[in-house]
Parts: sequence; C-alpha cells; structure tokens
Amino acid sequence: MAGTRRVAGSLLAIALLGSPYAAETQSAAPAGSGTGGATAPVSLGEAEARALANSTELAVLRLRARAQGRAHAFGVRDFLPRLSVAANDSQTIVTGGPDTRAVNWSLTVQQPLFDGGRLVVRRALSRAQLALDSRSYADSEDALVDKVRGLYWQVLVQEEKLRIQEEMRGITAQQLEIARTERRIGSIREIDLVEAELEAARAALTVGDTRALLEERLGQLKESLGMGPYDELALSGRIDAAYSGIDMLPGAEAFAAIALANNTTVKRQELEARKALEGLRAARTAFVPRVSLAITVGVSGQRYPLQDPSVSGELVIDFPSRAFPVSASLSAGSPGSGQVTSGSSGEVGVLEDVGAWADSAGAALAREESLLKMQQTIETLRSEIRRALAAYEQKKAAAMLQRKTVALGETRVVILARQLELGGIQRIDYMRAQAQLARDASDLLEDVLAVLDGERELEKLLGVRAGELPALAAGKGERE
Repeated sequence: MAGTRRVAGSLLAIALLGSPYAAETQSAAPAGSGTGGATAPVSLGEAEARALANSTELAVLRLRARAQGRAHAFGVRDFLPRLSVAANDSQTIVTGGPDTRAVNWSLTVQQPLFDGGRLVVRRALSRAQLALDSRSYADSEDALVDKVRGLYWQVLVQEEKLRIQEEMRGITAQQLEIARTERRIGSIREIDLVEAELEAARAALTVGDTRALLEERLGQLKESLGMGPYDELALSGRIDAAYSGIDMLPGAEAFAAIALANNTTVKRQELEARKALEGLRAARTAFVPRVSLAITVGVSGQRYPLQDPSVSGELVIDFPSRAFPVSASLSAGSPGSGQVTSGSSGEVGVLEDVGAWADSAGAALAREESLLKMQQTIETLRSEIRRALAAYEQKKAAAMLQRKTVALGETRVVILARQLELGGIQRIDYMRAQAQLARDASDLLEDVLAVLDGERELEKLLGVRAGELPALAAGKGERE
C-alpha cells in the first residue's frame, strides 16, 4: 500500500507542478521542457510568429495598407501646381482663295492659392484614417494571435489532463486487479467487483474523450500554423496549476483611461465626430472662397517654326455654396504683336440645390449624433471594464478554491489508503476518491486557463497587445 500512496500522491504533483510556464504566463511567452516528439518543441512565441507569417488574410491586409499609404503620400499632389500642355493645328481650305493654317502650342500652370483650409483638414483626416487602418490591421493580428494562443493553451491543458487521467487509469487498473484477487478469495462481494470494473471503465472512457479533444485542438492549431494534418507538432511549456493571476493594483477608472487612449472603436468614433465637425464647419462657412491662379504661356503661327509668343493669367475665385454657387475670374494677357488684353467674368447659380438650406441643420445633427455615440461607447466601455475586472477576480478566487480542493482531495486519498490497509473502508471507496482527485486536478487546470483567458479579455478591452497587462496592472506603462 505504500506504493499505492506514492502513486496517489503523484496526481497532486502533476496538478501542482511548478513549471517555467508560470513566469512565462505573465510575460506571454512560455518556456520549459518540451512535450516530446520527433520535432523540436514549439514555443508560444514561435507559434504566434508562424501563424502571422502564414496568414493569407493578413498578407492581403498588408498589401491594402501599403496601397493606402501610397495613395495618402500621393495626396500631397493637391497642394502642388497642375500642369497641362495643349496643342492645336487647324487648317482652313478656301475655295478661290488662299488656304490658312493656325498652329498653337501652350503650357498652363494652375496653382491653388487658398481654399479655406479644406485641403489641410482633408489631409489630416486622411492621416487619422491611415492610423486607424493601421490599428485595425494590428487588431487583426491580435485576433489571430488570440486564436493561436487559446489553442496553444488548450492543447497544453488537454495534455496535462491526459497525463493525469492516464495515470488515474493505471491506478484504477491496479486496484481492479487487486479487487479481482480479493473476489477470488471471497473477501469482497461480487457487486464490489462490478463497481470496481465500472470505475475502471469510466477512467478509460475519460482518457478516450480527452485524447479525442486533444487531437481536435491540436489539428486546429496545426491549421492555424499552416501545417498539414499529419505533420508532427510538439509544444514547449506547461500550464502551471499554481498560477494565481495578476494583482489588479489600478482601479477601474485607471484602466478606463488606458482603454480610452487605445480602444479602436473609440478612436474610430472620434474620427467620425471630427468628420462631422468639419462637415458642420463647411456648411456654415460656404462663403469662404477658393482662390486659384492659372498662367498660360504659348507660341503660335501659321507654320513651323512658330514665331508668335503669348502669355496670359487668370485669377479664379469660387464660392462653393450649394444653393447659390458663385464663380468669378479676372484675366489679363498679351496674345502677341504688342497687344494686351484683360477681362473679367462672373457666374451665379440660383437655387441649384434647395436642399442646401438644410445642410447646416443636418450637419449639426450628424455632429450631435456622433458625439452621443462616442459618449455611449465610452460609458459602455467603462461598464465592461468593471465587469471584466470583477469576473477576473472571481476566476482567480475560483482557481484558488479549486487548488485547495485538490490539496484536500490528496489528503483524503492518503487517509483512505491507510484505512484501506486496515480494512476500515471498501476498495471501491478508495477508487472513487482517486477518481475524484483526478477530476479535481483536471478542473483546476481549466480554472487556471479561465484566469489566463480573463487576462486576455481585459487586454482586449484596454486595447493593448497580449502580454502587456502585467506592466499596466503594476502601473509601469501605458500604451499610446
């Protein structure tokens, strides 16, 4: 029975094994001894890197972001002069008279001088949109990393549970053989043997279920890493059942401030509110003109080489009101041969768009709506952070209670082993206690996994990358 006590106690040793993964859990990168296999064990960091490198969706997003960045860079062209070259060669055939030919080449340079700051604002909004798109790409990366991280942890948990349950099956098989011997010599009843056989069958079924779930999670992880279903994959590190979580030193309000500075949804709504504000300003300041200057130089004649130079300039002033658009121009030039010309023109549209009268009211309403949505999002985010913190503390408490349950269960098994030696209990009672200890140890691993998942949920609410929560909780950093 001393051997029985050693085997029984080893279940708790497996469940509470202090592995290097405890520290790595807090730094978001596992380490430790591998699980074995034909290939080198893959760490969590390596698995994440593989998944990112093999993601077709991320590759497409990278190309799209690159194209958008180039489009933004080329947008500076709106501030620069616009060049155009025109050529005209016309001939007139006159019956009974000399034919004529007119050839003209010209170069026009048009430069915007003033647009009421519209281009500057549009450029700023474009930069903000690029930043948001970049953050959205980072969020897509985080989503893939979260998926891989979750599968990685689940595989580790199922491997630990399988170790516990296989050892439990071995213990149950030993006890069943003893029970069969006891039945042959008549020291136990037939019903006692049947119950022992049922307990052994349950242990075998549990092992089968856990192995099937392990294979399923391992297959999903391989798929995320771009591996084939028959490729070998071994993981390094272990889930530390003694991990107690992170002490949340800052309060909910401090975390809410971090979230408001980083949360993608809030940032996007801030951009929408800014766009609405600019729309309101545009509706209220339609009288602010746009001014541009165009200079044309040319040369003309009846045949090559052309001999008659010309130069002209035009100042265009445009008032972009939708209801009453106004356009005016002043021009002057020298068409050659000592001539000087000047002129002016103007055009006013009358009620071209009567809906423009509602522009200001509509823009003000859109602005108010965007602000209300942003405020609602902020309040919702604050509530979610409070709930997530409370849920995280509850998960930590549940893991701590389950850890105590496992410790008490191990003590109970040791006591029952002694009583079994003395004949104070039936063997089936001891087998059931061993099975319960194995279940409690497996549940503890699930509880620790729930703590890790709770930490990642908080990180997502705060808008930070995986593994940044410990520094934030300690008040050592804040993501910008």
